[in-house]
Amino acid sequence: MPIRGLVVPHAGYPYSGPVAGVAYKQIAGRKYATVVLLGPSHYAYFEGAAIPDVDAFQTPLGEVPLSNKAAILAQHPPFAFDPPARVRPPGGWGACASGATPHTYEHSLEVQLPFLQTVLSDFEIVPIVFGKVDPREAAEALATILDDQTLLVVSTDLSHYQPYRLACDVDRRTLDAIVRFDFDYLEGLRYEPELSPCGSTGVLVALHLARAYHWEPVLLDYRNSGDTSGDKSAVVGYGAMAFCGGVAPRGPEVEENTEETEPDASPQQDTEIAGEGTAEAPSGGLAHLPNLTAEEKRFLLDLAWATLRRFVQDGRLPVVDSKAVPPRLREPWACFVTLRRRGALRGCIGTLTADQPLYLAVMENARNAARDPRFLPLEDWELADLTVEISVLSPPQPLEFRSPEELLQKLRPGVDGVIFQWRGARATFLPQVWEELPDPEEFLDRLCQKAGLPSKTWRQPDAKIWVYQVEKFGEVAHGAG
Repeated sequence: MPIRGLVVPHAGYPYSGPVAGVAYKQIAGRKYATVVLLGPSHYAYFEGAAIPDVDAFQTPLGEVPLSNKAAILAQHPPFAFDPPARVRPPGGWGACASGATPHTYEHSLEVQLPFLQTVLSDFEIVPIVFGKVDPREAAEALATILDDQTLLVVSTDLSHYQPYRLACDVDRRTLDAIVRFDFDYLEGLRYEPELSPCGSTGVLVALHLARAYHWEPVLLDYRNSGDTSGDKSAVVGYGAMAFCGGVAPRGPEVEENTEETEPDASPQQDTEIAGEGTAEAPSGGLAHLPNLTAEEKRFLLDLAWATLRRFVQDGRLPVVDSKAVPPRLREPWACFVTLRRRGALRGCIGTLTADQPLYLAVMENARNAARDPRFLPLEDWELADLTVEISVLSPPQPLEFRSPEELLQKLRPGVDGVIFQWRGARATFLPQVWEELPDPEEFLDRLCQKAGLPSKTWRQPDAKIWVYQVEKFGEVAHGAG
């Protein structure tokens, strides 16, 4: 899968270097002719986006030349070579250097170069420091120089100088907002500088491009200076992300932000889909579901909470006497477990095939949701604000259709969970996602994007669709003490 961009931190190497390294490892050995670096301005105040009027940057590993794309981009506002700026040198550096520009003292781009020089070869750069700009306008202009041989690198730290636990909570929300394309949350956070990413403009520019060209944001790592230095009194957060899949820009147009957030996309484990025949979508109701009683649902919810409480203690599953489990819960059913904290997604993991008793599947998926790789592992202090939802799945049924139009007609919004498969790629949305994406065409577009494919791949003649239904139930903060 192509990697279109990275989000990396820019603190001192002993603090954020391990996190940045996780991101750069993903591109080792890949071929990029150009790397566009987006960073914040820490020492200059100006309007626009600054490109340095130089031939190359130099590090102890050698020179890195500027691409001729820099001159092309400088012709498109808000980008310009060395725009007028009020520059303030770092503390202790004395008087400001004569002719100082936004790049003179800026470190956020330079610290990325040794990583790039280590994992790539024969590349040029377009280094950009942001002043005051409209992120969407900047994305629209930037799209004119991006292609399949160009990597976008956004340099940013996360929250600054907060107590360890608060920083973890704030930074999780920020990273989740990036994954969910939550522009409103990220824009609002810019008014709280100690909580906001210092490179929030670059993040927003990358998200506008990602939305337009169907790149999927993937969280690779999160730590803060408390994890790397041991001092947890006032920490700085560091995240590593990749923008994957989709297509490279082919022009300056960037889509309007017509939707504020992405739906909660429920990741699946590596499972097989049984059945090779074809069938119409089931006729509704709960005919293919267990129709659990209130007592059985209560048993499974208690079991999920017991699993979460045990997980935050030692990461293990609780011991359960199978003889005490209601007989029907010992039957095999596929399920998902979804965790939310204060309304924000905190984890969602499940399986699509019924390969173990339901009560064991709930325990396993509750533990896996608590260590969902998109987030830090769940901690005990979060349980009081947690919501747990269990979705029991009917067996997936292949859906027969002869054209994309017929597929759209056969899907049942609000009823069907959908599995999309094309060649080696596969993804699923639970029926709950219809609440955020009620239009079948947009639903399928986003499902393709989740699989790391262009949004219209579902129109390919060899695309395959399965449908299933769920029986869902849940509650908030049960037994969290």
